[in-house]
Amino acid sequence: NGTGIVVDALIEPALLINPRLTAYLDFKIASNTDDLGDFIAVDLVPNIDWIMSDGNALNFSLKLGLAGDRKRQETGMAITLLRNM
Repeated sequence: NGTGIVVDALIEPALLINPRLTAYLDFKIASNTDDLGDFIAVDLVPNIDWIMSDGNALNFSLKLGLAGDRKRQETGMAITLLRNM
């Protein structure tokens, strides 16, 4: 029908712990409906970047569903190698 509200937002406050460690507290908010309160998802994704050397970092993250009908149902964990080439 071409009407409705689409929201896809990322709020990412960061904390520099030391030159090699940075912590993030990501809030992901998403909705795709005629009413913003229906089918909304609010997920929390805390993560830490550990800088190992020039151009290499490891990211450790958890994924948790906080609120809403479409929130993440299972807790997830990820470890990602980030490389600047």
